[in-house]
Amino acid sequence: MNGEDDARPAAEDPARDAAEDPSDPFGDKKFLSEKRLAGGPAAKGRRRPKGGVRAIDSEAEKKIDAAGLAASHGAGDAIEALRLDVMSLERVDVERLAAAEDDQSRGEYDLKWTPGADGLPPHCPVTPLGKKRGVFFFLTPDCELIELAAGNFGQAHIDALFAPQTNYLMMMYGATSAKSNTKRIKYEGVRRNLMDACGRRGVFDPADKVRGRGAWKNADGRLVLHQGDVILIDGAAHAPGVHGEFVYPARPRLAPPLGDGLAEARAAARRLLLYLQCWSWRGGALDARLMLGWIVASLMGAAIDWRPQVMVTGDSGTGKSTLEGLIKAVMGDRLLDVADATAAALYQTLGQDALAVAFDEFENEDDARGAAVMRLARLASSGGRVARGGADGVPTNYQARGSFKFSAINPPSMRPAEQNRTTILALKPHAEGARAPIVSAREAEEIGRMLVARILHMWSFWPERFDCFRAKLAAIGHSNRGQDQFGTLLAAADLALNESSEGLNEEWPEIAPMLAPSARGETSGALPNWRRCLNHALACQPDAWKGVKFKQVGQALAAYDAADPEAWSTHELQTRLGYVGLALVVARGAGEDEYPRTRWLGFPQRHPALAKAFEGTDWSARRGADGAWIGAISQAPEDAWRRGVFRVAGAKERGLLVRLDVVLEQDEDDAKEEKNDE
Repeated sequence: MNGEDDARPAAEDPARDAAEDPSDPFGDKKFLSEKRLAGGPAAKGRRRPKGGVRAIDSEAEKKIDAAGLAASHGAGDAIEALRLDVMSLERVDVERLAAAEDDQSRGEYDLKWTPGADGLPPHCPVTPLGKKRGVFFFLTPDCELIELAAGNFGQAHIDALFAPQTNYLMMMYGATSAKSNTKRIKYEGVRRNLMDACGRRGVFDPADKVRGRGAWKNADGRLVLHQGDVILIDGAAHAPGVHGEFVYPARPRLAPPLGDGLAEARAAARRLLLYLQCWSWRGGALDARLMLGWIVASLMGAAIDWRPQVMVTGDSGTGKSTLEGLIKAVMGDRLLDVADATAAALYQTLGQDALAVAFDEFENEDDARGAAVMRLARLASSGGRVARGGADGVPTNYQARGSFKFSAINPPSMRPAEQNRTTILALKPHAEGARAPIVSAREAEEIGRMLVARILHMWSFWPERFDCFRAKLAAIGHSNRGQDQFGTLLAAADLALNESSEGLNEEWPEIAPMLAPSARGETSGALPNWRRCLNHALACQPDAWKGVKFKQVGQALAAYDAADPEAWSTHELQTRLGYVGLALVVARGAGEDEYPRTRWLGFPQRHPALAKAFEGTDWSARRGADGAWIGAISQAPEDAWRRGVFRVAGAKERGLLVRLDVVLEQDEDDAKEEKNDE
């Protein structure tokens, strides 16, 4: 084969120029015309590629012996050596392959080849992955993920798909024109073969099957570290591509792990903890430890089931920006550092990467953008999916899988679901004479790379370490959410600092009181959803009550239940509650031993006045639908409420009846004592 002849521009072929047609982007008309000129009906006997599923080349699955490389290169350079050896895997030599094939023509192409199981030529450098709703997915020769819509299989798109091995197309799909004796690529055949190959693979959803840079966990729990150009599975290096049931495409390179993850890595973690303790944390050394835990947990990315969020707060001059610079230098490209971005920009930038996000100056500006970013961070904690509709009718899916860190002088208000996912780390002004540590960029980078090596070495101990901290947090009263949040931060820090969990038992008595739910701002005010709903109803100040002795619903109910001499009568209270859409229900003929189960507060399923009271809250009602307050109140303990029919302002309503002592947060025994005192 003559490489110069193969590379001649198409403009030198007069027959081809005459056949160019803008309405024929794939060359179908021209191809059929040439078939007729080349022999008409005789062309029917030509052989076409047959289908199937192509076996994966075993060379692409080549593993490197990490222990052998560590011995030959030294522990500190072992991972770098792995990367170099993987990148030196031999590519298909198309010229040698051409020489090994039979050079006689058979069918429509100059080179004789037998199609593989998926219908593609042998040793095809492009890997078909599948298709979804008219979009076809491939891995290029460099393992970059490419998606092509059905209308984007023109010559330039196909050439780009095969780059940098475009000569493969001329070799396998090149045909010499009998009329002009010039050779060109039959792109129509390439297009059909590629589409058929994806069709044989079946439906492919990148949101489920593609994993970008960062840490992951495979089906059997092993740690998978996507370095961009190298995939580390239990420390063994692989080329990017298909591994197991997931696709790990090539991405920009991340700094490789450094060292063996043993004593040197522990020392680096302790040195970083000392640096973090130079800031004046309101929670003292515990907050510095939680900050270290966030850094380590962020490096573990999607490999851990819960990804904690932190909010660093403090006035101007407390060192938030300096702290941000240190964390960025340690984490490098594993951290997306932004100061102003929308939620859509964040998940489009991250794509399938499982990297952390640091959002500086996240102030309380009462805008929808901040709320959307907080919602994205909330979804990222447990790997929630974001789906957005596309202009072409094909939705875009993104699964958030990274930890977020916010910093602000005045942090925005957070919903309970966001608050219990975010640990608040408050900074105070530096003490007199104190200052932030000076850490060189080189040292910070080495610390970060050693932490990654530490995670690789200690990964098998993570489940046990995490469960141990969750159990200890449960013993001091934390909910499941608190166990996940603080357990992840503490276990991640402990994994980096200690070889075993023995140190945990020594340190726990000292830090446990500071971690009690009542001692943490994130959990001290946490109330269940049903209680917050009832409290909102008690705080209502009806417009119809202006000018009367009781301004709030809760005040009137408390006075009535306590038999206050100034309390309204049963009839008057029922009338005034009707203005709010509530009902006071008192059981008739009940014995004294049944008190306080004889008094109930009724919440109708639908009522315009009650809908107005809950307007703008999480328990509001849509027009013509039941109020969300019904679902919230039904989350209360089963003996606290029942369904029933009652009257509101004279009209019968269906809804929930809540015991008045529960509404007023009154202990049942105390209520009976007050009743006896009457």
